Amino acid sequence: MARGRKLRSREPRHPPRPTILLVVDEILIRLVLAEHLESCGFTVINASNGLEAIRLLLEPDCPVELVFSDVRKSGAMDGVKLTQWISGRRPQIPLILASAETDKTRIAINPCGAHLLAKPYSLNGVVEQARNLVRAQMRVQ
Repeated sequence: MARGRKLRSREPRHPPRPTILLVVDEILIRLVLAEHLESCGFTVINASNGLEAIRLLLEPDCPVELVFSDVRKSGAMDGVKLTQWISGRRPQIPLILASAETDKTRIAINPCGAHLLAKPYSLNGVVEQARNLVRAQMRVQ
């Protein structure tokens, strides 16, 4: 090899896409939010309820780096219970919890360390908070 020359990879380098688990029971909101997150550089895994989210998180090769969830969801597990489950079993995963009742929710999730996002939220607001949490997580590791 000649001195001063660097070998270049033939494949372009792309930063890894952070993976977010989106737990939203309203299908239209979930689809719009997922599409926007993907267009902003995230890989999205969808779950329509808390129990489905837990099933995904229990998979041994689960790549989730962040969870976004509504507080109020249909089914047996609301967002607060999901947050408590995740903080107890996968505490390294940051959480964003969306709620219209921020004061009540803040009290319920305070010990879990979830980040609260007030409804109505903007798509770009979700992306900004998600990026900030992923960056903070990368600094910790």
